[in-house]
Amino acid sequence: MKKIKIITPSAINPFFWYSLFWILALILYKISPSDLNIPLAKGTSFFIVGTVIFSVFISKLFNAYFRNRIMNLVYIRPSLYGTCFLWFLYAIDFAYSKNIPLVTHDYTDFGIPTLHVIIVTFSTYYAIRALLQFLLYKTKIDFAVFIAIIIYFLLVFSRGLILFILLSGFLGYVSTKKVSIKIIVIGIIIIFIGSWIFGILGNIRSNLDWNDSGLILTVAKIKANRYSLWSPLYWVDEYLVCSLRNLNYNITQANYQESISGFIYYFIPDFISKRLISSPPAGAYLVTPELTTATMYGNLYTNFGYIGMTINFLVYVIIACIIMVSNFKNPLFKIETLSIISFLFALSMFDNMLWYSGFSFSLIVILIIVLIKPYSYRLIVHNG
Repeated sequence: MKKIKIITPSAINPFFWYSLFWILALILYKISPSDLNIPLAKGTSFFIVGTVIFSVFISKLFNAYFRNRIMNLVYIRPSLYGTCFLWFLYAIDFAYSKNIPLVTHDYTDFGIPTLHVIIVTFSTYYAIRALLQFLLYKTKIDFAVFIAIIIYFLLVFSRGLILFILLSGFLGYVSTKKVSIKIIVIGIIIIFIGSWIFGILGNIRSNLDWNDSGLILTVAKIKANRYSLWSPLYWVDEYLVCSLRNLNYNITQANYQESISGFIYYFIPDFISKRLISSPPAGAYLVTPELTTATMYGNLYTNFGYIGMTINFLVYVIIACIIMVSNFKNPLFKIETLSIISFLFALSMFDNMLWYSGFSFSLIVILIIVLIKPYSYRLIVHNG
């Protein structure tokens, strides 16, 4: 057992992260140098500000509920056999695709249909848990498992899932620490460097030199030096801004449809919806075809207007509240689920993260494990 105290609940507070990222997006939209931006519609501003105010209120309740709460964690020893089996599945995935995206820069249709989703889902859950336990217990075996899985995601060049794993594990750890000014400064530096590297990888993925941000600057119609040392940061800036831009474009320029099938398709996870509805319904309209995200609300607005947007927001809130008040025999799972849902809330600014099964199904994996064996499938006592 390891007794820990939740000192910084904001780190695993999904409502805090929702508010922070949407406020950041509104600020960046106002100062963005992109020529594609048009003023936000009153409806857009009213809805976003309303959800942010609501989230700030719930965030305060969340922090009051968790602050200084004591949790007795049970250490879960990673299975080396399980890790080896995952790498066996990775090998099959690569053999089937005859492609290593990091080498070939070919990211289309990678992986075995259906099996690839299962592989990614279990890998993300397993990696997040390994990283969280390594940070909490400083165990070499957890670090080895974490590295083994991250290598796979590097080879398939999945920037989003790598970020998902790193931040979810890190947020759970930070919740147990007192956040000083020094840690905040370090965190800002890490985010800055991480964003810069993310942009560099975007340049490389676009078959350009690491310091050539010409593609994102051209697509976003931003007048800046494409070879500037810091120009890769426009990738992150534009990802935040373009999503809000596309949502605003749909609200101001497009008429939404009252399509039940379209709402269902973009509401339930893609792994299910793509099998229920063979022909994808129309999604959000885009200002430019290269920038395809429209926040968590874009596709739902197109198919069911503000009602669709409101229902989606309420579902996010309900899921987070259920996790918040649920009892786990091993609180390690609670910290992990709250860390994951916090990441999904933060990135709701980009897209409907619950729709992407590669991200959201990690929660399903934890639920299955908790229901089958509340402590986990293989336990050892670890004195922290």
